[in-house]
Amino acid sequence: MTTVLSHIARRLVLCTTAAALATSLSASLSASAFAADMLEQEAMPQTVVEFGTGWYIRGEISLNHNGSLFLSDRSEPIPATGTFERTTTDVDNVFGGTLAVGQRLTNNVRLDASYAYLGSGTTEREGRAQPLRSPCSPADARRVNTTTGVEFIDTAHTIENCNESSFNEYSLQHFGVNAFWDFDTSFYGFRPFVGAGLGVIRNSFNSRAGDVTCSPRPEERCAPTDGGQLPSDSDGFGAEYTQQGLRDNGVSYHLATSLTAGVSVPINKYMHFDTSYQWTHMMEDAMWGGSTLVNSTDTPTDFHSVKVGLRFDIF
Repeated sequence: MTTVLSHIARRLVLCTTAAALATSLSASLSASAFAADMLEQEAMPQTVVEFGTGWYIRGEISLNHNGSLFLSDRSEPIPATGTFERTTTDVDNVFGGTLAVGQRLTNNVRLDASYAYLGSGTTEREGRAQPLRSPCSPADARRVNTTTGVEFIDTAHTIENCNESSFNEYSLQHFGVNAFWDFDTSFYGFRPFVGAGLGVIRNSFNSRAGDVTCSPRPEERCAPTDGGQLPSDSDGFGAEYTQQGLRDNGVSYHLATSLTAGVSVPINKYMHFDTSYQWTHMMEDAMWGGSTLVNSTDTPTDFHSVKVGLRFDIF
């Protein structure tokens, strides 16, 4: 009996020891796996990028007023050519648009780069030409004796009923860098902002200057004796004729500055509706390029734009 009890006791000790060893080994393996997982997570950190971290795009449409949209009459002395009595500006396209990409640096400050189309138009200037600008010299001015009907040269006479005209056609594009300040305060959801910009305006032009058109009286005509090719060489008395002036076309680039004031309204977390007024000034003197008829062309230099558009936070 004693032998049997001793045998059973030894088996219980062995089983208990084996169970303890198994439990200890399982716990050790679990701890090792957990530690490995923690090390792997520390070695490969995960970064979450939120939408709307500063970069944005904006698009706007604008109504541009270049300061002389309407017919304007003005007297303007032009040396050696007479006095221009009327300047007419005809704006073919007053609608423009802006595309920009920028970044919000702080809650108040944002910067962007923009492209804007300012519009196109034509400017015509015309006025009375001085006698010295008449393309018909006294020696070529023919008159007819109204009594006898005989044509003769009157060296003391000059055809004076002449007008001089200039014309300039332009199309303007603006490339700029802009800084904006968004105020912290808002009024019924409208958040005001102001901005300033520096850029370059590209002017594509087609101009002419110094065209002189004369309308002789019925007893006058111009018949050049030097072989000139005026249209009136074979025309009769009282025929209108024109001497063509200079022509030029090309592209010029001008420094430009701008000031902006407006308000924005949030549509949702990532979209804003913007409306603003912008004044842009183009320097008259070109940085490079330009017309050889700079004294005779007339391109607007100040632009007033009312803009509406949307601004999207992109990432």
